[in-house]
Amino acid sequence: MSYSKDHQQWIKVLKADFEEKKRLWPGACQSHQNQIRQTQLEHFSHFLEKGFPLDKDPYWKFTNINSFLKSVFLPREVPLNTFEDTTNVKFFSFPQFPQIHFHNGVLRKSSLKNLPDGVQLCQWEDLTPDFPAWSWIRQSLKKKGDGFYHLAGALPSSGYVLFIGKVELPLHIHFSFDKSFQGNRSSACSSLWNLRNFIFLNEQADITFIESVSTSIPILVNSVTSVKNSQDSSLKWLHIDQGQSTSFYLNQVHCDMEQSSSMNRLGFSFGSGFSRDTVEVWHLGEKARSVLLGLSILKKKVLRDQRFYVHHAQKEGYSRQFSRGILNDKAKNIFHGKVHVAFKATQTDCAQSAKNLLLSSTADAYAQPEMEINCGEVKAQHGATTGPLSRDEIFYLQSRGLEYRAAVEFLVMAYITDVLNQFPDKKLVQHLTQDIWKNKHLYLNL
Repeated sequence: MSYSKDHQQWIKVLKADFEEKKRLWPGACQSHQNQIRQTQLEHFSHFLEKGFPLDKDPYWKFTNINSFLKSVFLPREVPLNTFEDTTNVKFFSFPQFPQIHFHNGVLRKSSLKNLPDGVQLCQWEDLTPDFPAWSWIRQSLKKKGDGFYHLAGALPSSGYVLFIGKVELPLHIHFSFDKSFQGNRSSACSSLWNLRNFIFLNEQADITFIESVSTSIPILVNSVTSVKNSQDSSLKWLHIDQGQSTSFYLNQVHCDMEQSSSMNRLGFSFGSGFSRDTVEVWHLGEKARSVLLGLSILKKKVLRDQRFYVHHAQKEGYSRQFSRGILNDKAKNIFHGKVHVAFKATQTDCAQSAKNLLLSSTADAYAQPEMEINCGEVKAQHGATTGPLSRDEIFYLQSRGLEYRAAVEFLVMAYITDVLNQFPDKKLVQHLTQDIWKNKHLYLNL
């Protein structure tokens, strides 16, 4: 494959880094290390074959891939020493929820005492064949994807593996990154973190899961998560991106859903200079249900690219794609949603909705809902709108005694709660709503 000049620099650095890797799977048996090493070799081969996306790639045409490819980010390994001092770490706090904390790729061992009953967790580098769902994890590692997907599989910096049984308490996993991992390095702009995660829900498992990422320096975080929803399981998943304004965050989720399983995922972004959230869901069993929600509150020159793909392979499936963007200054929000209904996926109920609220004349938004339906007996609908607040609605609220600013804040919060209220964990929704309202001067920049 021919690469551009910027791509060639990346490939040269990544090849050298891959060849120099020596610390692989400490504590694992030799045969297990050989299996993983072979998988990493295959991923790196696929990465070299796929390369990085080009400007002409229709899936990247709005996202200006060269904004970060022009800089070469050096892959990072987890340091051998643990870093326990998190006094200055900034993250979206849920004090009532147990939290597992990775700081600069290092799992804070003390946080494992918060692990709820019914949950097993290990770090990516500690994974061994005796971990539950090992056979599914091996199969997931063989799947193919784009260049960034294979890069995470070839050069994983960190990550978690979760096995979820019957759980009564929610769980919060947080990744934070700051300059403390650099040591004597003078540049903070040279760090690539590849996170490789796995989530396996056992039959009838039910959990509220919060995952958040925060950065205080301009780095590139490339995260890939594989999910398996077993029969009758339920995953309520809040994913929060709270990056530094000049950081880059690429996130991919690939989810397989069995019969009568459900996943309700809310992707909430209010930070990174560039973030891309891709969620691909396969309805492999009958009566599977997926609800993909997106809420982006953006300002300055932040760019958010959200892509939802749902594949209905069996009958009586249910899916919703619901995206809302609130944009100020020169922020840009992109939504691409696709629903594919197979020939035998009759009695499917699917819908898409994408709306963007422009709070400034320089903000921008693109929405592309798409459906491919290959059978009858399907209920489907989609729609997209973009525009400013209604002057009539503002005037109506002013006529009822509200000042202009209060009227605008009221309407914007109504826009936000429209998507939050579709998330099934009402305690979590209440916490989010209160926090956004309390800190509206930070979130909304009105």
